[in-house]
Amino acid sequence: MKFLMIILSSQIAFAGLNLNDMRGTEIKRYISPNGATEICVIPAHLAGAAYSESDLKREKKICDFNFYKDSSVLCPKYNSTSAAVIAYSTQSATAKKDLQNAKQCIALDGDKVTTVSVEKIGKFKQNEPFNETTTTNISSPLAYYHVSRALGHILNIPIAVIRTMDIKGHQEVNGIFNELSKLTKVSAGTKAGWKAFANLHQGKHDEFSVYTSDQGQIYGAIVKGGGTIKAYDIEEESLIAKTAFYKAQQSSNSILKILNGANESAKRELVLQTGDMADMVVIDTLLEQIDRYSGSNIETYNIFWNGQTYLSQKDVEGLSVEEVQKMKKIKRLSIQDTDAGMMSSQNLRNWERVEKLRHISPSTYKGVLALARIPDLKLFMQRETLMSDKESSRFVASVIKMSQKLEKDCRSGRLLVDLDVDAVLSNLATPSFSKSQCP
Repeated sequence: MKFLMIILSSQIAFAGLNLNDMRGTEIKRYISPNGATEICVIPAHLAGAAYSESDLKREKKICDFNFYKDSSVLCPKYNSTSAAVIAYSTQSATAKKDLQNAKQCIALDGDKVTTVSVEKIGKFKQNEPFNETTTTNISSPLAYYHVSRALGHILNIPIAVIRTMDIKGHQEVNGIFNELSKLTKVSAGTKAGWKAFANLHQGKHDEFSVYTSDQGQIYGAIVKGGGTIKAYDIEEESLIAKTAFYKAQQSSNSILKILNGANESAKRELVLQTGDMADMVVIDTLLEQIDRYSGSNIETYNIFWNGQTYLSQKDVEGLSVEEVQKMKKIKRLSIQDTDAGMMSSQNLRNWERVEKLRHISPSTYKGVLALARIPDLKLFMQRETLMSDKESSRFVASVIKMSQKLEKDCRSGRLLVDLDVDAVLSNLATPSFSKSQCP
């Protein structure tokens, strides 16, 4: 597959998202009932990154979604800490009329609408500068998407694409939230968020972390994840620290010594989980994550080893119970909450976790080094993830620092690049194997 790295030759205007700036590989345009020309950006890709065919299809599917089609339904998010618009697609030509209201939005959230087939397209999220309950930075989910693919498609991190929305369309969803809050319990965070948006929309639309430069639309990202469950058993760092994979990624012993005596299934699972934990430490540090260990921000998903290849949960849905039971079910770690990155230049706690890192997979190790070599990385992050000049500068500095540290620790033997399932099962994941991964 051919991956694109666009040539970036000009700075992006940061006085609000400029609708005329060139970005992505394709821009889809939609005219709102109010006459605004909304955009959805199918993004450019980092060179050499592991974007899948599924990623490409999902990007297109999200950007093919028109907020105002009769079969489209928009509902307000009313739980958790941040306000957002939840977008649903249906096959019904009357869905907007029938379902886009407070009562039906509650039903949709509880998967209780059975009269029509409904698919959740994603959550449309924005910066929320006046909502003190949330730490949303819209550059963060966009950056997590691209960086996760650059590191080898790690942690099942959601797709995110840039999208704009007519202010009047957003006000309509805000109105549904107000009605919905009379019918069911809403969180303090979403209540504060929707109230802040209502106040902003009544003003001059000159808060340019929210509004486009023409002051006619809001902008943000549609984030499409799913297929995971909250990992309540490891939702705090004190609980994570008790797990075998957390202890393994900080152990100075070789992975073969750590796994001595374990059977093949146990070896396979622990290597993958330890790699996931190491990946989380790396990407959260690169992207200045401040909200990973505050509760319910780590998720899990299952894959299945059939003796030859790994299958996803979706892959096995059509198989018999007997066929699935013969497979090894493996729990993997995932990040779905990617909002709270690039929030602080004081990233010391994350770097402390990197300092304790003793094991990493060859693919992630090589991915970090390759990311540090990408030309015009700073401008790519500005254009495709909407990072500011300062944010993109800090990100590039962190990538270079991470690359240099991992390479130094690999050469010294302090970091073992040995989280490779095939090498482990063949008893080849020795310190000398790790050294062979160093450039």
